[in-house]
Formats: sequence, C-alpha cells, structure tokens
Amino acid sequence: MTSELPDAYSLLSKPTLDLTDEEVGIIVADLRRRRDLFIKTGKPERVKKEATIKANPLSKEAKAANTKAILGMLKLS
Repeated sequence: MTSELPDAYSLLSKPTLDLTDEEVGIIVADLRRRRDLFIKTGKPERVKKEATIKANPLSKEAKAANTKAILGMLKLS
C-alpha cells in the first residue's frame, strides 16, 4: 500500500502555524521540484483536475421557466 505525499498547495491551505517541521520540508521539496521543472522546460506544471460531474442539460421549457422565475424576482422600475 503506497501512500501519496500531499503536495505543497494542499499543505499551504492549512494555517502556517499549524504546520509541522515534516510538512514544511514537504512543501519546500515540492516547490523546489516544481521550480526546477519550470526552469528546465519553461512551462509550469499542469495541475491535475479532479473529475467533474457533468450536469444534465436543461430542456428549453426548463430554461424558459428559470428565466421567468428570475425575471419575476427582479424589481424593475
């Protein structure tokens, strides 16, 4: 069972004073690795996006009903 180390950006979302020495070391190593990669390639590392859930497209009738409801909420003078 391999456990993945957290990356710098996920660790930096924690309050700074709550970081342990080990976590600070992980952050420094990860940012150095990213910087070296950028220097070598000239391109930033692409962040892997999590799978997005595609919403079901609305029908024309549902869109019209939403538009009518929004227009009803507006107080136009």
